[in-house]
Amino acid sequence: MIAAQSTLGQSRQVFFASLGGFDAHDNQAYLLPRLQQTLSLAMAGFDADLQARGLSQNVVTFTQSEFGRTLTSNGDGTDHGWAGNQIIMGEPVRGGRIFGHMLEQLNMFI
Repeated sequence: MIAAQSTLGQSRQVFFASLGGFDAHDNQAYLLPRLQQTLSLAMAGFDADLQARGLSQNVVTFTQSEFGRTLTSNGDGTDHGWAGNQIIMGEPVRGGRIFGHMLEQLNMFI
């Protein structure tokens, strides 16, 4: 679809893919690394395909989640929290920067 953008006459395209299972209140130490590996391999494969097609300068890929996780354990995982990290990749991205601020309240959890 991305390679056919000019044929389709579209100036901007948005695609959505979903990977569930991150709501790991329990067994998080087992589940999370496997989910992160799946996500990592999928994003790396997508990036490699964009590079091979010469389209990497035209695409930004990012993750999005509707909730964060707490920093403290519930004994076997974590509960819903108020913040989370997202991944943004692509040649148009000027990386190496963090946006937002770490709140001093985090110190009480460490």
